Amino acid sequence: MDYLVLVLKIISIAGIFVLGLMAQRYLPAYVAQKGKNLATKEDIGEITRIVEGIRSQNATELELVRGALQQASQWQTSLAEVERNAIVDFFDECVELIFGKVQVNFGELPIDSGRSLVDYQTGVREQLVMILKKYHRLILYLKPGSEIASAAQKFVTGSIGFGAAFRKHFGRLKAALIEEGQKIDRGEYSAAVSATDAAAKTYHSAIEPFTNAMSEALRDLMVAGNKHLRAGATGAGFEVLAEALKNAAKESAPLIRR
Repeated sequence: MDYLVLVLKIISIAGIFVLGLMAQRYLPAYVAQKGKNLATKEDIGEITRIVEGIRSQNATELELVRGALQQASQWQTSLAEVERNAIVDFFDECVELIFGKVQVNFGELPIDSGRSLVDYQTGVREQLVMILKKYHRLILYLKPGSEIASAAQKFVTGSIGFGAAFRKHFGRLKAALIEEGQKIDRGEYSAAVSATDAAAKTYHSAIEPFTNAMSEALRDLMVAGNKHLRAGATGAGFEVLAEALKNAAKESAPLIRR
């Protein structure tokens, strides 16, 4: 019995000794590895939080960029519409000047002691002012040197020359037409007709170079305007949009890189 107890004690002491040796050899490595694993998990957690933060920040900044691009696109659409309206308005006024005013047949005007002629004279002057007004509005949106801008400038130059010739010679023609309408005697009427014909010849000879120049410019404007509108071009508006997009990208890029 005592022998058995002694053997068991010896075995126990040997076991404790072996366990001690194992603990001394493997426990530090085990503890170190557990520490590394814990540290690795903590690092991964921190990295995950950083990545998620950057992702969230980038998503916010991307939405800001998208908003800026959408706003710029809407502004471009609005500017393009205003530009189209300016082109069409100017073209309409040019057509009105040539076909509604310059090419009028004075013989078709009513004989009303010259009131219709005075109204016509006033209308021509107002139309010339409108041409200048629409032209200066038009060039706000066009790129200098474009086909439309060149044709519009050519038309305006012709209209200014026409206006000068009109002011110089229409008064005499108007007086002759009024005089002709008031004559009852055949002989006096015949003389008045001759005077009207002479005044009309002088008037038309004076305005002809300018009306020809305006007609040619109107054809150029029609061709250039048709090409411009069909192509969906926006002149200076496109360059403004491109600059806005570039600035938006420039402002957002440093934020995304961070």
